[in-house]
Amino acid sequence: MSNFGPKEKAIATLLSKNPAIKNFVKQIYQRCNYFLNKKEYQFKSDYQINVVDNSSMESFFGYYDKSPENEDGSKVIYYRTDYSTRNKPSKDDPIEIVLKCLDTGLIEVIDKTYTYNWQQGAKMMWLSNNKFIYNVLSESTARYNSKIYDIINKTYQNIDYPIYDCYRNHYGLTLNYSRLRDLRPDYGYRNISDFPDYLDYSKDGVFKISFDDNSSNLIISLRELIDLKFLESMKNARHKVNHIMVGPDGKNFMFMHRWHDKSRGKFDRLLVYNFENKELKIISDEGGISHCCWKDNKSIIGYLKHDNKFDFYEIDINSGKIKKVSNKLETFGDGHPTFAKNKLLFDSYPDRSRMKKIYIYDFDKNKINFLAELYESFKFYNETRCDLHPRFNKLATVIYFDSVHEGLRKLYSLNLNKFS
Repeated sequence: MSNFGPKEKAIATLLSKNPAIKNFVKQIYQRCNYFLNKKEYQFKSDYQINVVDNSSMESFFGYYDKSPENEDGSKVIYYRTDYSTRNKPSKDDPIEIVLKCLDTGLIEVIDKTYTYNWQQGAKMMWLSNNKFIYNVLSESTARYNSKIYDIINKTYQNIDYPIYDCYRNHYGLTLNYSRLRDLRPDYGYRNISDFPDYLDYSKDGVFKISFDDNSSNLIISLRELIDLKFLESMKNARHKVNHIMVGPDGKNFMFMHRWHDKSRGKFDRLLVYNFENKELKIISDEGGISHCCWKDNKSIIGYLKHDNKFDFYEIDINSGKIKKVSNKLETFGDGHPTFAKNKLLFDSYPDRSRMKKIYIYDFDKNKINFLAELYESFKFYNETRCDLHPRFNKLATVIYFDSVHEGLRKLYSLNLNKFS
């Protein structure tokens, strides 16, 4: 493995208290490493890889926790733009909402949105086999809203609130995108700067949205999170929630509570909320949470810190028990995990040669399978980076991922027919 080692990661952690210095040192170090380790190819894979949209425009889907393919595998949704994604997202340049029929290849532009970022798009996701939702900016109210599109009837339903995650077409969950923009621009929106009660933590946090009556109510406040096992590092810090993910049966959702202090750096913990008993529970609070996914209704897989060591762990949300997924994953570092058919799909960040990789860990065989290796230029960096964010389709026969190995941001599919 040519990934960065423990000493380099320790230095990065130390520098994290000063982001500007860290970014400068990181860029210089990575560029030196690249010229010493660069490869003569831009991608490598033994599997069939196809671009989803072969037009001259750039395309992508966004985050790893949702598939662009609908339930019966007939349609794919994604974003498309002629605005260069090497630049930061612009509130004046929209991206297209695109629907593609996989049988006929027919591509239809459904709408456009000015409310997006390169990491998660406009949080577009399927609510059913024939309906999907995405975030927009309301022209009449200048507020973040969302739209549900019915691909059969070709109709739109307007929702007065943006969504972050949904449980099918039953309900949505959301957060304060203005606060998210301030504390993590990669995932926020740039269209509006104000938010009612922004400074009042008792009136901001996680909101539940009803699609039936177009209403929203605060179910977990930031004040409640701060008061739940208060830590000294929270005092005078700036707080937010992020990475809301609804469980498979819709009865639970996980999310991160993160807070930032100028002198002490960033802190986070992972929590789960249960709708039936209205229980809010901290399930990881050991100083480091990264990317997670639901394994099933009762367990979560995440790359996090446990017993003073970062690795992929499985957490039982009822007992709180944490166990390592496999010793074979120890050297792979952080990735974006997705679970299906007793297999863990994950990627890597750019290594010394600026190559990112996609793997599948097979739980039954305790085996790691390499799927692809793809190059990311320094032209895509920090907020304009293009994480692979691999995702299974419903049957786990196809993987979709975003990549810039051909010079443009594009959505690709990888066929797993050869996988064994």
